Amino acid sequence: MYDKAINATGLSVMGVATIAQTNEVFQLIQIIITSVSALVILAFNIWKWYKKASADKKITDEEIDELEEILKPKDKENK
Repeated sequence: MYDKAINATGLSVMGVATIAQTNEVFQLIQIIITSVSALVILAFNIWKWYKKASADKKITDEEIDELEEILKPKDKENK
């Protein structure tokens, strides 16, 4: 539940930045905020995976496959 709240917050920040896009200055601010928000969401998901995967002090091939699933675009889910 906590990770969904982090992702939703990041997406909300991106939405607010999009609404604020009225001129070149706001467009630049939007690009910066959107980029930082996306990086924060990505870093959080990788950190969460790493914490879970390294709990037994060894990262297996299956756990690496889980990371690949996390990092893949979710186009099928969005449709």
